[in-house]
Amino acid sequence: AFAMDANLERIFAFLQDHQGRNYVSMPLLSRLFGPLYNSAVLPMPTLLRWKLVEALDMGRNEPPSLQCDTFVRDWLLGSEELDYHIKPIARVQPRFSPLTYWPVDKTVRSIGQTLSVDHDASIRLLVTGMEGTGRKTFSAVISRKLGLRLLSVNVDKVTEQHWPSVYLFAQRQAYLSQCAVCWSGLQGKAWPSAEPCFPIQFLIGEDDESFPPAKDSINHKIELGPLPSREAISLWKKLVPASQHWPEGQLNQMVSRRSVTISQIIDA
Repeated sequence: AFAMDANLERIFAFLQDHQGRNYVSMPLLSRLFGPLYNSAVLPMPTLLRWKLVEALDMGRNEPPSLQCDTFVRDWLLGSEELDYHIKPIARVQPRFSPLTYWPVDKTVRSIGQTLSVDHDASIRLLVTGMEGTGRKTFSAVISRKLGLRLLSVNVDKVTEQHWPSVYLFAQRQAYLSQCAVCWSGLQGKAWPSAEPCFPIQFLIGEDDESFPPAKDSINHKIELGPLPSREAISLWKKLVPASQHWPEGQLNQMVSRRSVTISQIIDA
């Protein structure tokens, strides 16, 4: 409440019988809600672990000030902006129609079978293929089938020091926005298995890439192969309308001679 209305300062000072304690403190919350470390109403360790609140030092002999994270405050007020901690490297993946050769139904069935055995299973989908084969779009299609959006996060430039925090903020965003998380650029990074995570995670990599192991997670590997000729011709006509007016057989001949990716057709 204080994060939304600074006029509550006087009330907090009054409740604590201390003019200088015009902020939310642990003693104040304990007085209002009871022992916080055993409280179902306000489980303080969980709030701190997820960085929903932060304890700021207020000086000698003074209790820390408990402040709501700015992103969490804005989310409570109805904002749909991504968390500022991860916004430069993350986005909600756009949705496109799946290609016919993608194993969408097979993947969804596989996830369903896993969840039928263990409803609380933590599932990682390891999506491999050449760059430009639509790995993130495929992941977004699967997420949509599961009733979720997809939060895509590229951690290629994230340092080892900042990686655990980025991981936590992405998981927090996933829970608040009901998004599966799609990771790229994981090479050389350890999976924070001890930290909580959203139940559905996608990991993007090359065909021969090894992914960081995760304790207590169930992996499903999906390989996206090169575009079949018929799919490539259809995409050329859809994404490059001028190709529909090329001499008969020229497009078929070009596709049969050279394998292209979805990204290359889009950029043509």
